[in-house]
Amino acid sequence: MEQEDDWVLGSLLTPTGQTRFEQKRPLQKGEAARAFAALDRLKGFSGHLLIGGLIDALNSLSEVLEPIQANPVRFAKPPRQAPKVSGDAHYWTRAQVDRFRGVSDSDALAGLFRLSLAGMTRADLHGLMWDDVDMARGLVRVERGRVALQGGATAVDEPKSAARHRTLPIEQVEPGTIAALRSLRAAQAADRLRAGGAWVDSGYVIVDAIGRPEHPERYSERFRRLSAEAGLPPIRLHALRHSLAA
Repeated sequence: MEQEDDWVLGSLLTPTGQTRFEQKRPLQKGEAARAFAALDRLKGFSGHLLIGGLIDALNSLSEVLEPIQANPVRFAKPPRQAPKVSGDAHYWTRAQVDRFRGVSDSDALAGLFRLSLAGMTRADLHGLMWDDVDMARGLVRVERGRVALQGGATAVDEPKSAARHRTLPIEQVEPGTIAALRSLRAAQAADRLRAGGAWVDSGYVIVDAIGRPEHPERYSERFRRLSAEAGLPPIRLHALRHSLAA
């Protein structure tokens, strides 16, 4: 119990608030622990019951503790913390990027993953519409982004800066991308025939089986699955940009 008292008193000396305390006299056995146990029993109380209980507990503590003006903790050096180690790699090497391309080129969204490998973000891709793709000239325009919000919703907005409005010569950067995008558009045309009147003519490049825009997180899930199939260390989808820079 004495060790428990020491721990409770030590918690009061931790720099978590503006008020600090020093000891008036030695703690009696179980004294501080009993006061904090009284505080713990107040969970779920409100109004006068809560206020009265707090006053009783604080009065008990005031018998052995008094406020001090200076904070002695500010002179102490904080303990060194071990750096956080993530299970994910920061980025891929060029050889690993090539290995991912070899697997993703067989996916139905191969053209989109080529755009990711060319530096487009997930928001760029989900804001991309077919009107932004110039098949004849091999160009892709970034005009808007679509992002995931809490609760499963999405929002469409213009890029945050003028520099994000850009035209990407995709066929120069990732040769073969236009052919993959043509295949994707042909597959969507077949989906449209099957869906009939249920088809939603959204105009977006990434859509589900009836033309509705896909939620961005599904693309990330697909990326993780393809990465695992390629036997690659997991990285965040956004980290592909760092892989390209590396």
